[in-house]
Amino acid sequence: MLNVGDKVPELTAPLHDGKEFSTTKLSGKPYVIYFYPKDFTPGCTKEACIFRDRRADIIEAGAELFGVSLDGLEKHKAFAESYRLNFR
Repeated sequence: MLNVGDKVPELTAPLHDGKEFSTTKLSGKPYVIYFYPKDFTPGCTKEACIFRDRRADIIEAGAELFGVSLDGLEKHKAFAESYRLNFR
């Protein structure tokens, strides 16, 4: 578990838009990563839509937003398209 101010471990992962997420590339920049169990489940969908609707606040604070689950890239892409998620 990380606490505020802890250094995030190095992490890279493919994104549904074909790009790559890298904590190394984001070093020194603020970002929000939220973890969720599964695409298209009621609770995870609600959470993703709340992040979608509040993304402007996160950007205004100078941060980027990323969502992470164990589902595959194609499912992530379909989830993002279905709910017009405006983040990776």
